[in-house]
Amino acid sequence: MPAKKRTMRAAVPAAATAHTVAKAMKTTAAPDQSRQQEAAAVQDAKSATYADLASFGQDNLAAIVHANAALVKGFEEIGQEVYGFARNSLDRAMSAARALIGAGSLGDVIALNRDFAERAFEGLVANSARVSSIGIRATTEALTPLGERVVTAIEQLNRQEVA
Repeated sequence: MPAKKRTMRAAVPAAATAHTVAKAMKTTAAPDQSRQQEAAAVQDAKSATYADLASFGQDNLAAIVHANAALVKGFEEIGQEVYGFARNSLDRAMSAARALIGAGSLGDVIALNRDFAERAFEGLVANSARVSSIGIRATTEALTPLGERVVTAIEQLNRQEVA
């Protein structure tokens, strides 16, 4: 029996030592796991931030493209309007010149010239109003998506300040 006692006596300290080692390993492993979890959380946050930043940039680029398209469309409309006005003005000027050539008296020439000047001025005012309207509409269409992006950026900055 003395051999069994020694075995039992040796087993008890060995078990205690094994328990102490396991406990020490858990204590050492816990900070490592905690650090790994923190590192993983930081990496996830960085990935989310990069994804948010990329998405934000893509949305900004889309707004710029939309604004550019609206401006191009507006400039095309303005160009067409100015071209139409110039063509009509030239046609009226040619008609007035023919009428002036066929005028029989100085009074007719003055009356024809006055009518031509009045119509030209009225046409200029009307064309200016149309061009202004097109310009205002094109500017509004171009600035709307840019304004929305500015509002979004301000909202995101406010959220970050709160967090």
